[in-house]
Amino acid sequence: MALKSFASCLIIATFAAGCSLTPEYVRPDVPVPEKFTARSGAHVPNIDPQWWRAFRNRTLNRLVAEANEDNTDIAAAVRRIEQARANFRIARSALFPAIDATANTAITRTKVEGLRADTRRTSRAATALDWDLDIFGGNRAATAAARADIASRHFDREDIELAIQAEVAQTYVGLLLARERLRIADDTIRNFNDVLRIAEARFEAGAATSLDIAQQRSALATARADRAIFVQQVRNGEDALAVLLGDAAGTLKVNGSGLSAMRVPRVDTGRPAALLYRRPDIRRAEADLIAANADIGVARAALFPSLGLDLQAAVATDPVTTTLSLGSNLLAPIFQGGRLKAGVRLSEARKAELVEVYRKTVLVALQQVEDALAAVRAAQDRVSSLTIALNEARSAYRLSRIQYEAGAIDFLTLLDAQRTLFFAEDALAVARFDRLVAVVDLMQALGGGWVEEPKVEG
Repeated sequence: MALKSFASCLIIATFAAGCSLTPEYVRPDVPVPEKFTARSGAHVPNIDPQWWRAFRNRTLNRLVAEANEDNTDIAAAVRRIEQARANFRIARSALFPAIDATANTAITRTKVEGLRADTRRTSRAATALDWDLDIFGGNRAATAAARADIASRHFDREDIELAIQAEVAQTYVGLLLARERLRIADDTIRNFNDVLRIAEARFEAGAATSLDIAQQRSALATARADRAIFVQQVRNGEDALAVLLGDAAGTLKVNGSGLSAMRVPRVDTGRPAALLYRRPDIRRAEADLIAANADIGVARAALFPSLGLDLQAAVATDPVTTTLSLGSNLLAPIFQGGRLKAGVRLSEARKAELVEVYRKTVLVALQQVEDALAAVRAAQDRVSSLTIALNEARSAYRLSRIQYEAGAIDFLTLLDAQRTLFFAEDALAVARFDRLVAVVDLMQALGGGWVEEPKVEG
């Protein structure tokens, strides 16, 4: 009879193995345009996985490589992957029988008056097998949810890694901008000192007024005050890079003097639909949605009975006995006060929420690409116009200085020309910085390099 019962349970388990209450997953429909505003005939962006190398800067390559290895946010994301893998193994273990073993030894000594003492040793060993047959697929759904969570944590790491790489690139470019502005300030101070000496010489000769000298000294002091700000920005940039690389602030010295050391790469945007497969944040949102979909199966399975098998075997030495028992147990929920049905509604509502999160993630991704494209175009136009403005400002300053020394113009005209030159140089440096940052933003918005599908054990 025991064997018949065992066989019956196995038959039930076999037929029920394909029973699943998890809804079929369907990717949410999100309106995606056919193309971006930029012209591109490619289906996918032409971005190398090590996208930062496109800027052709050795220092940047080294900084990003160190950040990939030592950044604390990336390291924390790796630990979350390990946790997700452990949770997957825990969930998967419910699909297999649980086997436990026990053993004990007892020594009994009996003494009756007038008789010899009797000592007995009794030993017993037993093993038990417990197997949930998972008729309605609750354990399988929990395993699927845990597997999707591993994928989510992988894409989370990819997203954090991409964000850190972009932040390193932008911080390094910001450091180069601060050094460029510091160089401009030093050149300006030298020019202002030269003009001040000219003004003082003309004043001694009676060809200039004390007002000219006071105005030039004021301009020189203002330039020195600006220089102090740029020195601070250089220090802050190096400290920010140190933290991104997992080092203490004040311990990092970075090479690189100007924005001219950075090449501005051309980026092919590809088609908008490629973002669904390239952007790690979109992939993470979808993995979370898949896990929530599987959780519905877990909640629905809890509404139905669970069937399990119990197999126990024991051996005793005194007296020598062998015991074998086989049984099955059926546990069916009868009254839970609405808790189980509420659990189903909760899991369904959670999935509905994540559908909207997924849609918004896609829409924001499309917006970020368009915004980055607009920023790149605007920065390029500004660089072109400000380059012309700088060349004209240099010519104007050179001519006004010659004319001032010759006494053909007043000092106010020269002062205006030298201020215009300073502002033109500074504005062009900022525009070059904005163009580089916009390209970094565009690469990040396009998902950086290809994101590989994470491999899940089992």
